[in-house]
Amino acid sequence: MTVTPLFIRNHPLSGTEQFQIDSNLLSQLLPASPEGAKTRLFHLPLPDGAVISLHTEYAETTVDGYALYGVQPDNRAIYAFIGVTGDSTVGFHLAGSVYLEEQNYIIEPAGAGQVTISPAPPLTELFHLHAGEIRTPVATSTDGLPLLQPVGEDNTSPAEIAILALYPAALETAIAGGVAGITAVVNKMQIALNIAFRNTGIAAQGKITVDKLDVLKQTEVTALLKEVVIFDWSKNAFVRGPAWQAVSELRDARKADVVALLAPTLGDDMFYGLTSCIPQPASASHSELDYATMSVCAKLGGADMVFAHEFGHLLGGLHSRHMQKKGLGNPQYDFARGYISKDGSWGTLMANGETGTTIPAWSATDRQWKGETTGVPAGQPDAADCASLFRLSVHQVSRYRSHTAPVIPGNRSGDTG
Repeated sequence: MTVTPLFIRNHPLSGTEQFQIDSNLLSQLLPASPEGAKTRLFHLPLPDGAVISLHTEYAETTVDGYALYGVQPDNRAIYAFIGVTGDSTVGFHLAGSVYLEEQNYIIEPAGAGQVTISPAPPLTELFHLHAGEIRTPVATSTDGLPLLQPVGEDNTSPAEIAILALYPAALETAIAGGVAGITAVVNKMQIALNIAFRNTGIAAQGKITVDKLDVLKQTEVTALLKEVVIFDWSKNAFVRGPAWQAVSELRDARKADVVALLAPTLGDDMFYGLTSCIPQPASASHSELDYATMSVCAKLGGADMVFAHEFGHLLGGLHSRHMQKKGLGNPQYDFARGYISKDGSWGTLMANGETGTTIPAWSATDRQWKGETTGVPAGQPDAADCASLFRLSVHQVSRYRSHTAPVIPGNRSGDTG
């Protein structure tokens, strides 16, 4: 059987990592027609000469392009997220991530019809870049909510969450292809988030719109977040930055529930991603940027999984008990934790890369990975069940802006733990 790879090496195997996209094959993979994709099988060549075969388990259209999730049917720990924009006429721009348990790869846009593929840090190392001391504030409700409840008769319908991704001008030179390259990267972030929803059994879907905002000047993850909002631990309060007003107005105009800031680089603190806070519980009555802003480094490998991880914080999820100690936030939601497998070989998205493999799902007591349940029920020792909280909080977040008019925020307190 002849294997036709999705990418064609520009030169004989000699250490080069630049490839040409097979536009005809890619066109057949995309869900661009009512009948869907014409093929689901594709092959990815790697820099070392190996080729892996993946099956498209899920594909979706984005605001400006497409996104694919490919898995190896006999080993679901081998998978890829791919974001695409453009077409075969003007040229495709593509970004992706490939996860192989022991080794990860980043597929970066290199202009129309071109990509580069190179090794990326394992997720264990990636998440541990900010694991020294977690300082994300947990905002707890002071309005006496005993437990987050369904918000209406349509609570079982999928929650549609509108996300506005904003970036400083510097990102257009940091990512090849400029706006098109950035769009491809954002599309792979969207598919990673939506696959996490699907794998966890959460009826929700995120839709990302991306735009440059000139008022944003900072290029590092933490500094970029500070331009909008940051929690000042010395004051035990949120501090709104110089870009707050512009971002808030644009968010309201676009009716975006969540704002994601895309940074070109890491800072000296080596944070790969950061959120304004962890709302427990998320509530449509507390929907200002204090509770709905995240910052992610868009340039480096694994940005898609980091995006889903940080989004989990905005839904009320905490890290594992090893990384974030008991006592943070609202004790009624302390079960919304990352789960680590019994043998320590893998963990869910909020487990903060403490294991060899991070799976594209949040903890849940009704889902399995490699035959093991991916969570522990609330009330049991080491409870870890993000799904039970997220299945409700996604509906609250979807009402921040896109499904309701802006509301005046109520009182919250930042719990420093």
